[in-house]
This record gives sequence, C-alpha cells and structure tokens, in this order.
Amino acid sequence: MAPRAPAERLGSGKLYAVGGSEGNGNHLSSVERFDPEAGCWEEVDDPNPSPNPDPDPKPISNSSSNPSPNLIQVAGMSSKRDKLGVAVLNDMLYAAGGHNGDGYLSSVERFDPDVGAWEEVADMRSKRNGPGVAVLEGKLYAVGGYDGNDDLSTVERFDPQVGAWEEVAAMRSKRGGLPGVAVLGGRLYAFGGYNGNDFLSSVERFDPLVGAWEDVAAMGTKRNCLGVAVLGGKLYAVGGSNGNGDLATVERFHPEAGVWEEVAGMRSKRGYLGVAVLGGKLYAVGGYNGNGDYLSSVERFDPEAGYWEEVSGMKSERGFLGVAVL
Repeated sequence: MAPRAPAERLGSGKLYAVGGSEGNGNHLSSVERFDPEAGCWEEVDDPNPSPNPDPDPKPISNSSSNPSPNLIQVAGMSSKRDKLGVAVLNDMLYAAGGHNGDGYLSSVERFDPDVGAWEEVADMRSKRNGPGVAVLEGKLYAVGGYDGNDDLSTVERFDPQVGAWEEVAAMRSKRGGLPGVAVLGGRLYAFGGYNGNDFLSSVERFDPLVGAWEDVAAMGTKRNCLGVAVLGGKLYAVGGSNGNGDLATVERFHPEAGVWEEVAGMRSKRGYLGVAVLGGKLYAVGGYNGNGDYLSSVERFDPEAGYWEEVSGMKSERGFLGVAVL
C-alpha cells in the first residue's frame, strides 16, 4: 500500500530524543518528540497505528516516573540502539551504529517525517559504538567510536545520492566514548572522547577542501560522552565525564579567536546526554548524573539571559541517547 500523504509536514522544528538506555539496562528503540510551542512531548502520526486505539486517551500523571503530563511516544526505530549517532540530512533523521544489547552495530536507518516510519539504508563500513555523527556538504559523517576491539580514529561518510559509504581521512587521535562532533564554518569538529587510555580535552577539525584534520585549541576540561552543538556561531561542549565524575559544566569555542570560555553550568550533572539547538536555545536532554540515575529531565540554555531553565521532561529515562531537531 502506498503511504498516504500527510496533512502537514511532521518535521517542523521539533526536538527528537532517539533510542538510548534506561536505568534498568534496557536498550531502547523508542523515540519521543518535543514541541516547543506546546511545551510538551508528543507522538508522530504512525502509519501503522494500533488496531484498537484508545478512544479517550488519558494524560500521563505528573510524577517522578512520568514527569510530563502530555508525553507520548513516537514511532520507534527498527533496532534497539544506545550509544548511537544521530543527525538530520535532507529532512530525514538518521540513526547510525550503537549497541543493541547483543552486539555492536554498523547498521543505519532513517526516519521520514512525511511517512512517519523508519527505513534501513546502507550499513557503515565499520561497526561503531558511540560514534560522533554530523552533516557536512550534503553528506553524513560517522566519526570515531568503538568497534568491539578498539577505539577508532577512522571516519567515513554517506552520500545519499549514491547510497553508499566511503572512507575519508582518519583523525589524528582515536576517539571512542561518544566524542562530540559538530559542523561550523564548513569544517567538521571532533571534541573529546576516549583514546583507549585517557579521557580527552583535545579538539581537531576536518577541512573537506583539503581532505585532512588539524588540531585546534583544546577544551578546558577533559570530556567523554559529552553533548555538542553550534549556537550563535560558537561551538558548545556540554557535560560529559572527565574520568572522575559526570559534569554539569559547559564551555564554548570562539572560532575567530580560537579560544574556549566557560559559561553557566547546567542545573544537573549529565554524562551520556543529548544536545541540540532549537529556537535559539541550547537543549540538554536526559543522560546520567553519576549517582546511579538515568535522567528523563530536560533543560535549556538561553545565551542572551545566560542561564539554564528546566522544561518538560521525557516519558522515559534515557542515557546514551541521540538528539536532533527535525
């Protein structure tokens, strides 16, 4: 059956929380979506709905286990994935690599908001648990991660026109442990991570015109399993772990000056979190607080006001998740 045409495009500036793990160790395929105008999380119109939907759905109680009263799950991925990489390319949400509870993954799938469903695309050339993923010049880059034997310096990219992955120049350092990856000024930045021996503060960037990586100024703090994003022409490094504990601290990089500066810290310590920019604000989603708690809470940073505020929390506790705006 051909998919029906949606009444409106579903992907319109909303925040997606994809996969991850719960505090009980369960790996997730589920997805949730935050609507900033409504201030709550919502479902995507599923093309394969339940045959017996509830005609009068009840709001979820506002409790510690279900912190948002209007939170409903979105159509899930075909595979369970934690420590995955996510990014948006050509108005589709890609989920790459990770771990499904049984093994390390090279598989990749993407969500089409017009159809409301996921489809598989070509596998990566390497298994990658905890890769950094970003889009540069119309191609999807998968950076570093762990293949089950070693932390990786290798990098590959997916061309959606060809439908295949190709290797590009490797990084100067191995970066497993969910390194941060972001694009600014036509270059791909890789932050922090773990090289098999130590947590990293180092940063490097890839110039596709030159086809090589170069070192840039290191962060002020070692950060593994951090979140990164670009906001106001600056790169933000958020939370993570420094080897001694999970972090609430945040710093940002000024590319013209080539320096890092600290900004206001989050309200909660968050390692293994997801970070994205929506409506000119920086969102920090889920993660792990170092005290045995996986988090459903969400907060956002207003760069004009210079502080963080809490917003509606997710239905599920999620660490090792992916976050993107579509």
